[in-house]
Amino acid sequence: TSPCPLVLFPPHLKLPSSLLSLQNPPWTHLYLSNYPPISNLTFLSKVLEQVVASQLCSFLSHHSLHELLQSGFRAAHSTETVLVKVSNNILSICDQGPLYLFVLLDLSAAFDTVDHSILIHLLSSHLNLYGSILDWFRSYLSHRLHFISSNGFSSSPCTMSCGVPQGSVLGPLLFNIYMLPLGDIIHRHGINFHMHGDDTQLYLSAYTLDSRTTAVLTECLSNIKSWMRANFLQLNISKVEALLIGSCQHLHTLGADSITIHGCTLHFT
Repeated sequence: TSPCPLVLFPPHLKLPSSLLSLQNPPWTHLYLSNYPPISNLTFLSKVLEQVVASQLCSFLSHHSLHELLQSGFRAAHSTETVLVKVSNNILSICDQGPLYLFVLLDLSAAFDTVDHSILIHLLSSHLNLYGSILDWFRSYLSHRLHFISSNGFSSSPCTMSCGVPQGSVLGPLLFNIYMLPLGDIIHRHGINFHMHGDDTQLYLSAYTLDSRTTAVLTECLSNIKSWMRANFLQLNISKVEALLIGSCQHLHTLGADSITIHGCTLHFT
């Protein structure tokens, strides 16, 4: 059977209102970046997306196309699976050194900057989708209108030139597909990592924090930043953190309160 019930996504289902939802209230209300737009989609739109999403998930699972270390927006995965996996990895690599260095990455407005042409290319190259199936996803993404509704006021509709709608059924799944190359980059450097949506944890063990220890991490982060620039994603520098875990004795002997990676100084939290 065909994985898509329609060749094109119905145009009249592409006009969601975006509700502004305040993050971390109440003291952050003065910053526009703390109001992520959540799309208020129609019931029929969500039903249609659910049909496609269920078949796309089955396709990804059957062909093992998921990033195994991505726990965001996946059935039977959560922040708990991230904690269990990372804790298990720490215990399994403890013989490689008494220190564990974590670098925590976060993206700014990740859903809003997804490039449609790059996403369509990934659906074709990574998932081998083609023909009417690819046309359906292209139709779903293109010519999508939205307007802002807040406190009884509404803006004029405008066309989304990029991004996947937050609050949709397919949006998170398509975002995970968009992030697949990031996992490939980290795998190539042999660094332990785990992802949950747009949050990524990089971590390694060592005996000391010398240049040899951080060299592989620096190279990996350099490649990550290059990939993000090419794919219109932006690191939220204010939320990038470094975490050093070890015994009190080792941490006291080390005496370090920060680490410099790729010209950026990260203070341990």
